[in-house]
Amino acid sequence: DRPEPAYTNAGTGIDAPHGVVVTFWRWLDVPYDFGGGRWLSLFTVNTDCGWSERVVTLGLDQPSRVLSPAHTDRNTFEPDAPAFPLRQWVRVTVYVNAHSGELHVWQDGQSVVHATFARPSTDLCQFHWGAYASGDNDGVVLFEDDQSVWRLAEPWTDMRREPWLDGDVPACE
Repeated sequence: DRPEPAYTNAGTGIDAPHGVVVTFWRWLDVPYDFGGGRWLSLFTVNTDCGWSERVVTLGLDQPSRVLSPAHTDRNTFEPDAPAFPLRQWVRVTVYVNAHSGELHVWQDGQSVVHATFARPSTDLCQFHWGAYASGDNDGVVLFEDDQSVWRLAEPWTDMRREPWLDGDVPACE
């Protein structure tokens, strides 16, 4: 396993036959519930650097504030999937593998959701973090920290366990 050394927003992307693990920290405050068309995306990845394929997105779009993938074929939520807490730092870990067409999300080490998807391409490109949102959001406070992308040397098979790869190796140079 190794961190990706640089920007992956152009060119051909990265081939990751065993998937990647993306980890990031968020602090969110919002004065209302999401839902009814109001949403906030916290992470996006694409399988095509030319934007010709649909992105896979992870965000908040329901009053429950459970992290939810969008543009996937099937989402299977854990029965005890936690709400995304407000006004505290939260670690989000995402395993995404375009070869097998799967995405899995953990929040502070707890499994949240497993999703499947299919795209013509299997490279990963266009990693985005931030506050991409519907136009009816107002008063959102979002802080971001410590974003990393790790290409795996072997498949991640135990989805009950968060792949915690953080260490003293920088994700970007």
